[in-house]
Amino acid sequence: MSNNLEHATEIVRLIELLRADEGDSVTILCDNPDFNDQPNCAIECCGDWTGWLHKRFAADTLLDALSMAATERQLPSPREVIATSNGHHWVKRFNLICCLDCGFVHRADNNNAPCKGVVGVGIRRDLLPDQLLAPPQEVPDGNAAKIWYHGTDVEAAEKIGKIGFKSGTWFAEHLEDALAFGGDTVFEVALDHTPVKDGNWQMCIAEPIPFDAVVSITRYNPDRTFENENLREATFSANEQVGSPVSRPERETSEGK
Repeated sequence: MSNNLEHATEIVRLIELLRADEGDSVTILCDNPDFNDQPNCAIECCGDWTGWLHKRFAADTLLDALSMAATERQLPSPREVIATSNGHHWVKRFNLICCLDCGFVHRADNNNAPCKGVVGVGIRRDLLPDQLLAPPQEVPDGNAAKIWYHGTDVEAAEKIGKIGFKSGTWFAEHLEDALAFGGDTVFEVALDHTPVKDGNWQMCIAEPIPFDAVVSITRYNPDRTFENENLREATFSANEQVGSPVSRPERETSEGK
């Protein structure tokens, strides 16, 4: 009885800790009913320390999930500068250390080029391969760079930040497809070669792509208010029948991304 009381008291204490600051919230999700080797309990937190995005923490018990969130809450704020070098103001964001101004990811050897300040959305010309730096009219047909999107989770995004994209990685031509089939952390990537296509909206790379091809990394929190899944399935089926293969891939896991 004493242990149960202490357990319940600690759960309440952690909940109050996670919602202590103005606007912070914690949501306890229903237990996982399936025997699928997934954690049994999960919570979602939102506040300044999550960048005002809903972040999920899953564990075998509610107490463990709350403890994981409380531990991460003690880390520096997404906007708190933790270090500076070469003009960069480094902050920790989604398990990556990035420059608050230019958005570049911090290199492990600390040899980042000087910060160029706040930049707009677009292809970073200094990141593209040499053959793409020529005027567009001089680029051979079929080899011009194009933006593709890769959706994944935070854990896999951290791995990509270290080693780039492995061969066999899937990309979507449109942002909404990357969000729907990959995950809420989306890479915007400039690819300068003709990839291996599958249908008219997705493709798979045949060779590894270095992180230097990444234009941006964005974490989304879509709030879908309506969905007609039957109409979606009928549309995909109709495309397949008229000879435009648009088969939907399985949702990826963090392994192998």
